[in-house]
Amino acid sequence: MTRTFLPSSIFVAALSWGPVLSTCDVSAQPSSSRNAAERLLEVDSLTPDEARVFMHRFRNTRLASDFVFDFHLKHYPARGRPTIYAGMLAGTWDEQGPVQRIELAKSNENLANNTSWLIHAGGDAAIYEPSTQSEDSERSWEKVDDSRVATEPLIQGTPITAFDLQFPFVYWKSFEWMKSERILGRPAHVFDMIPPETIESTSGEIARVRLYVDVDFTALLRAEYFDSSGQLVRQLKVLSFKKVSGQTIPKVLDFVDSGSREKVRFEIRAAALNQNVPNTVFDLSSIPEDSFTVSQMTFERL
Repeated sequence: MTRTFLPSSIFVAALSWGPVLSTCDVSAQPSSSRNAAERLLEVDSLTPDEARVFMHRFRNTRLASDFVFDFHLKHYPARGRPTIYAGMLAGTWDEQGPVQRIELAKSNENLANNTSWLIHAGGDAAIYEPSTQSEDSERSWEKVDDSRVATEPLIQGTPITAFDLQFPFVYWKSFEWMKSERILGRPAHVFDMIPPETIESTSGEIARVRLYVDVDFTALLRAEYFDSSGQLVRQLKVLSFKKVSGQTIPKVLDFVDSGSREKVRFEIRAAALNQNVPNTVFDLSSIPEDSFTVSQMTFERL
């Protein structure tokens, strides 16, 4: 399978993919109810020191090399038919954490404004979009103002924000191990992540985010946003994984907004792992319209 990646003509949703990915096979252990229940009983409670060690390992989980995903993003409104967007995601890591280049297909009649983003996750999270200069001048990457990160949808008409794609809550300094629980038939450690201050978002305020992390493979299985009254406002759920080139990636993820009852499903259709994506793809000094080719990459259909 060959493709040309045209940054002005394609998208991907992406989270801080590092914590969702795993170099191990998440499905390698038995997942029957009985075996999973027995495995859960074997999981010890974490002391504060053990929780910090586990969280450090979780934050630094990553694939063995760069990657490119071919995906579909499906927006399911509370009423009416879903809207489907096609796109690409290229990912790498720097000293701060995951970095992604996101591109949506401009051919989709539902798209407006920008369709390209550069996302820096990790401890110094930021998101960049093409500047809104005149078409007669050369555009550059411009940082999205912090006040817009959680309050404005990236794609008009959908509930997805930059906050949802950055996963900044994974790196919040204040957190607490809560318990162990079975998710997707697997034992998971449950953490409450506390932001430096309450965050205003499209779903309402966010006072904490609860993470469910696979005990054995430190892969994120679920994230839940809660307001200060303890009300669930949004969920991210990993529905399935797929083993590609000896590494495990999420295949289907759902973002569910509790207030509007809208859902956005991110589904990877094909993946090219073990890649060496050119640094210019992620370089803030590059021109957003510049293209790069993936014609030499081998994609595996999921």
